[in-house]
Amino acid sequence: MTLQTFPGDLAQSFSIIHRAFQRDTQPIYKALNLNVTNAYILLLLEQQGHTAKTN
Repeated sequence: MTLQTFPGDLAQSFSIIHRAFQRDTQPIYKALNLNVTNAYILLLLEQQGHTAKTN
């Protein structure tokens, strides 16, 4: 990207990458009986590990 790249161009690029990622991972999620939101939440919980505080 050049210095003349508009913020909208960058956002569009991220959007394209995100949609491609979802398209490529959807069969994996479906095989695990998950939707994208559930998979993201489980991934977040996994990344947090035991650092999350519980009462």
